[in-house]
Amino acid sequence: MSVAGVVLAAGGSRRMGFAKLLLRHRGQTLLARAVAAARVCDRVWVVVGAYPGRYGNEAKAAGAEVVVNPDWEEGLASSLRRGIEALPPGFGAALILLADQPFVEKGHLEALLERRRTDGCDLVLSRYEGVLGAPALVDRSLFPQIVTLRGDRGARALTRVASSVGEVPLRAAHDVDTPEDAATWLEP
Repeated sequence: MSVAGVVLAAGGSRRMGFAKLLLRHRGQTLLARAVAAARVCDRVWVVVGAYPGRYGNEAKAAGAEVVVNPDWEEGLASSLRRGIEALPPGFGAALILLADQPFVEKGHLEALLERRRTDGCDLVLSRYEGVLGAPALVDRSLFPQIVTLRGDRGARALTRVASSVGEVPLRAAHDVDTPEDAATWLEP
């Protein structure tokens, strides 16, 4: 079964004040790191919005396909919807990643895929700091529910409609949202 990688990179970086996904960590932009991690999937799409040209070019250079979300200001759900709607038939699941989580490694994403394979879960979420969230693996059977989401709701909102939910612990889930976050966690 084919799995699509869907990297969400549409936000306006309000708290950062500039296109944060072009910041570098260990020699790569945050966006390129997310695309590289998503290579555990068969194909990768990046959903862009606030910075479509800059992020779109970076995503293409990293080998991903680009989906533009003109409604990015509506919130996370609009980008998730656009990403899922862009997937061609034949993908049995989507691995959803947030591009501003530079410490998510391929090993964690592989663990999400393995949890689905071994337990048959139609939704597998990452658990960190007492929260369930992204990265998340969503079975095609839940795609119709994704397209009904609104606002800042993500895959976690599907827990009440999923037939079985799995979780995988995530050690380092720091989002890079502010200049302080960048100064604390990113290494050029």
